[in-house]
Amino acid sequence: MLATKTGLEWRDGQPFRNASRERILPRSRIPSDGLRTDYIDIYQVHWPDPLTPIEESAEAMLTLYRQGKSARSA
Repeated sequence: MLATKTGLEWRDGQPFRNASRERILPRSRIPSDGLRTDYIDIYQVHWPDPLTPIEESAEAMLTLYRQGKSARSA
């Protein structure tokens, strides 16, 4: 089983919450040569993002599911 997280953005050594669609979808690219998979079992948002509507984050996760990149999102 493979699990990973998204939703953090590092700036000047400090973490910032960013669970926007623009942050989630590009981060979902899986390096097939390194992990030897094109599928993540559990893909989760690291921290809730108070600046991004939960619906936007959920829709991005649903997009990954529909693309067959994730079995479930948390």
